[in-house]
Amino acid sequence: MTRGHSSLIGIGCIIDTLTGLVLDAHVLSQHCQTCATSGEWVKRETPHRYEQWLAQNPQEGCSVNYKGSSEMMEPEAAEVMWKRSLELHNIRYTTFVGDGDSKAHDRVVRQKPYGEDVEIRKEECMNHVEKRMGTALRNLVQDCKKRGIL
Repeated sequence: MTRGHSSLIGIGCIIDTLTGLVLDAHVLSQHCQTCATSGEWVKRETPHRYEQWLAQNPQEGCSVNYKGSSEMMEPEAAEVMWKRSLELHNIRYTTFVGDGDSKAHDRVVRQKPYGEDVEIRKEECMNHVEKRMGTALRNLVQDCKKRGIL
């Protein structure tokens, strides 16, 4: 997700760093097109029944499975996938490679999915480190040019 934007749908995935295989993925959605379409019809045709319809209809097949801010989708997806890793694959994920935002890692560590004795380490994704380093260097060059050093 781009900084400063919000999203109605998010996906988190766990990828094996050695093989590149996707081990697990979880989609979070705050929007359901079926509900939105049906709801609009009810609202348009019988406005006085719309609130009642909303209360009664988590529709079959509704794809809404998350309520919250879009910035918390990544931590939520991480928590869900870490919790089910033993059941799904009989695997313990012990290294978290992330984008530098520690919310997802912090949430997984706080949940202690494998008990008190198993540490979940955090490593930085090289692409994100490189991006931050490049930005810092470009800013330094601009600052030096303004001061007349370069």
